[in-house]
Amino acid sequence: MNRNAALCKRLDTLRSFSIFLLAVLIFSGCPQPHDGPGREAQVPIPSVIRGDGLLSVGWAAEAGVEYEVWYGTVNNSAAAGKWAGSISRSSSVAGTTITGLSNTETYYI
Repeated sequence: MNRNAALCKRLDTLRSFSIFLLAVLIFSGCPQPHDGPGREAQVPIPSVIRGDGLLSVGWAAEAGVEYEVWYGTVNNSAAAGKWAGSISRSSSVAGTTITGLSNTETYYI
């Protein structure tokens, strides 16, 4: 793959992630408060976009909550490693891009 094609692919990935974040901001709605016993807080399910050697992850964020991203090559949270990169965040969306990955490997986040 030549440099221009690789750059275009990376820009397409970033553009897709930006569109995803914008869509989440527009369509996410207001978070529901915890109403007491019997109603469990919902864990945000991430959306993942694959790229060349990277995964872009985004999810609905809640105010006052700190997030960590853990990932690995086996479906076992005890074997996962913590992503040391930064997590970007707006009032309702959080996300990060995990880099340095192998395109031939399966990753669990």
